[in-house]
Amino acid sequence: MSAVADLRLVDRLRAVRQAVAAAVGETAESSGTDDPAGLRDSVGIDGLARLARLCRLSPFEVDVLVLVAGCELDGRLAALCARANGDIAHQYATFGLALRTLPGGHWDAIGPDGPLRSLALIEFDRRSGGLTLARLRIDERVLLALLGLDTVDEHLAEVAAVREPAAIPLPHRQATVLAGAANRWSALDGDPMVVRGSSPADRDVFVRVLAGVVGASRIWTVAVTMLPVEAGEQAELLRRLTRESVLTGSPIVLDLDVADPTQLVAGCRFAHRLTAKARRVVLVSPEPVGGLPTASVTVDLPEPSLAEHLDLWREALGPAAGMLNGQVERLAGQFRLPADQLRAVAAEIDPSSPSPAAVADQLWAACRTRARADLDGLADRVVPRARWADLVLPPREVAALRDVLRHARHRATVHERWEVSGSGRRGAGVTALFSGPSGTGKSLAAEVVAAELDVDLYRVDLSQVVSKYIGETEKNLRRVFEAAECSGAVLVIDEADALFGQRTEVKDSHDRYANIEVSYLLQLMESYRGLAVLTTNLRANIDDAFVRRLAFIITFPFPDSAHRKALWERAFSDRVPVDGIDHRRLAQLNLAGGSIRNVAVHAAFLAAERGTPVTMTDLLRGARSEYGKLDRPLTPTELAGWAQ
Repeated sequence: MSAVADLRLVDRLRAVRQAVAAAVGETAESSGTDDPAGLRDSVGIDGLARLARLCRLSPFEVDVLVLVAGCELDGRLAALCARANGDIAHQYATFGLALRTLPGGHWDAIGPDGPLRSLALIEFDRRSGGLTLARLRIDERVLLALLGLDTVDEHLAEVAAVREPAAIPLPHRQATVLAGAANRWSALDGDPMVVRGSSPADRDVFVRVLAGVVGASRIWTVAVTMLPVEAGEQAELLRRLTRESVLTGSPIVLDLDVADPTQLVAGCRFAHRLTAKARRVVLVSPEPVGGLPTASVTVDLPEPSLAEHLDLWREALGPAAGMLNGQVERLAGQFRLPADQLRAVAAEIDPSSPSPAAVADQLWAACRTRARADLDGLADRVVPRARWADLVLPPREVAALRDVLRHARHRATVHERWEVSGSGRRGAGVTALFSGPSGTGKSLAAEVVAAELDVDLYRVDLSQVVSKYIGETEKNLRRVFEAAECSGAVLVIDEADALFGQRTEVKDSHDRYANIEVSYLLQLMESYRGLAVLTTNLRANIDDAFVRRLAFIITFPFPDSAHRKALWERAFSDRVPVDGIDHRRLAQLNLAGGSIRNVAVHAAFLAAERGTPVTMTDLLRGARSEYGKLDRPLTPTELAGWAQ
């Protein structure tokens, strides 16, 4: 290596051109045209020496690489190669040409394990001939590296995500782990590091900060789910990742967060191949994974506590933290943003804000916006507009809902600061079951609570979560709850009886895994920092063992006549023109709140069609339509006193 360590590309290119010229019996041109590609005046032309050192190239391998690159940079060299190949159309390098013309030739240079091929520094175009006659090509990424330019591999970016290192404060315990991890990693000789635990966002920030500490310029992250299935494509990905690791020292992150056992096994196999070739490999996972390289160094990432988040907020806000008083504690208790996003939110403060309350509102809104980014697409976001005045419920149910709200609002204080439920997260969540007939206000109540908490509400569709593939349901559930964790949003899981049905004797693996899925969901709900609400129309179908683990059970009764009258009084706003509406007579209709709303909407469309106010006749037509949908007849008692 000492023979090429100090060489510049322009000098080595001249030597290679002279060697090829001599092979075809020509004399090299005068020194005045030695640099047709303008390399002597370019910036960073020491790229060849750096690449040769990092890839441990022999002098002959250096010359082969320069020969291939030279055909792209120097038209004279390409023409010389054509004459050496005996065909004017073959203006390219071949390995046979390199063996004939360059000094110190050896066949090891094109061995599969040699750096030229294992790092994809050159490529063989087999369509143009056999091993010695095939056209040698150079990837644009390598060519630019020879010119001293540090660029991003665009082909690799189609499969892997490229991230920038970060230099931001971490929660105290994670910072302690970081210091130890950086020291251990610096002492390692290519052994991989396994980072596990905490949330995906925290793991991502930790790895980015770690990369910054060790001086990396970028990070490449590959999710196991993105690994190519075809062997050739996977081998190409491995070569490109290894090349980036060698050329730039970039950490290669393999994300093993996958529930499918087949994909996980494939990911572990790829991890073994990757760690055998690349440097600075990081394997990330939410939990321990078997089958990883035995030389791995494991780092367990602690989950940030409320106190640590509070410290991060105060540090990010600086002097503004004192101005906000208790609002900082409220922010830290509600939003668990990763350190980088937390600082980005703090930077959005408008210094011209007229009051601390306005600043607090800005921060709260910015946190909601950032926190919902990961959850959109996993669940349906509902904008909570309902208020207490929109709910028509008996006093006992209203009081129970206010208890739910109280627990959700002060959960951080009671469970995390005071540690009433212990230091662990189990039992620290707020869970509730809303049961009752369809249309009695279960979803509306969840919307009211979300509006009072000033957080987002997400409705989880179990049909999109539950999977027939073993392990996939748990993965989908975890993704939803992990994404919602940053915001503490209200999660509503409708028709929970489909998942929490009465358990039966375990007769096969499907029964066993069905029970595992239910237990896993309950664990997620109990440790979730927001409010998780299950709704069901069939309370009797839910297993009592599951019910005992819920913090609240609220039954939404079918409305009696007085409550139906109140619902009808709220059915139309002041903007709707009405004529002769008799709310007491409408209350005779034996309908729940959802059906009352449907009748009111139907009547409003009838009135809009005529351009006149809504009348009792319109409402009767709407009622007949709704009863038809419910497959029920209108009884004489319900129609008593109506003009039909």
